[in-house]
Amino acid sequence: MICAFGGRTAIADIRILLSDKAIAHLPAPKDGWYLARDTELKGFFVAVGKRKKTFTVQGDLRWHGKRASSMRVAIGDTSEISTRSACATAKDYLAQISRGQHPKAGAQPAKAENAGNKALAIGEMSHSKKRRSGIGPRTSSGFPVILKHSLHA
Repeated sequence: MICAFGGRTAIADIRILLSDKAIAHLPAPKDGWYLARDTELKGFFVAVGKRKKTFTVQGDLRWHGKRASSMRVAIGDTSEISTRSACATAKDYLAQISRGQHPKAGAQPAKAENAGNKALAIGEMSHSKKRRSGIGPRTSSGFPVILKHSLHA
């Protein structure tokens, strides 16, 4: 099955039990890329491109019980790391993502951790914008409530 994603053509995702042998037999696409998802570990897959295959993990960052964003992290090339080792790394990465941490050191902090700081920064921005634009006090009184609600929704 062929699907179009953002102007690129890719084969639809497939679900298989990922093993070194199964990955070696995955065909390279003529155009674009596709994902071979593991049937045993949710969020663990191989991204198959024209030139290489990469172990990858995807997990959700949660904020107040709702999904704040989704994060994908590459683990390594299939030619350099075994499936068993990549699966162990994927489990570790998924645990870190579930705690709101980025698995790779020095990366951007998780979105869920900074939502409160963003609300404060946006609130401060809205006050300066209200002063510059000449919006009346009754109109502008709802801005912080609307901004806070949209960040926590």
